[in-house]
Amino acid sequence: MMNDEIVFLGDSLTEWGPWDEFFPHKNILNMGVAGDKTGDIRNRLDGLFKYYPRKLFFMAGINDLGDGIPVNVVVTQIASIINSLEEVWPETDFFILSVLPVSLDDWENPNLSNSKINELNSLIKEKIESFNLNYIDLNPQFRNSDGFLKDSLSFDGLHLNNEGYKVWKSVIEKYIN
Repeated sequence: MMNDEIVFLGDSLTEWGPWDEFFPHKNILNMGVAGDKTGDIRNRLDGLFKYYPRKLFFMAGINDLGDGIPVNVVVTQIASIINSLEEVWPETDFFILSVLPVSLDDWENPNLSNSKINELNSLIKEKIESFNLNYIDLNPQFRNSDGFLKDSLSFDGLHLNNEGYKVWKSVIEKYIN
């Protein structure tokens, strides 16, 4: 029983995305919640299971890192979320997105380093590819020459502005259509 919904699952970066505007002819379900860590997302999966989406785009982990949760724990949580979703939605196409870099000039959290984000992304990619799912690395489009989030794409060094969301859209639209 597959619907034509496209689910976006994640935290504030997902929640604040203007997905309905970007994809007006698609049935978008935005399940991003600001502040969510992977454990929070895991705890609210039951509310998702009434849907049968055709595609799911998932990004999470930055809030975990910000709270000092170790990278390996975050990857285990993400794998658990994906396993649960795959059990319920075996026909859904999953697209797991890299965690975006941050600009340390703006975001002064000792736990949020781009080296930790890069380590997390590397392990997520490895895990997702072992599941034979789609991993989408957004970082080349978002990183400046020093490896930080481009100032032009963010209003605070972590969250995206409209230009940032346009870049995100440009990367994923081929998977949406």
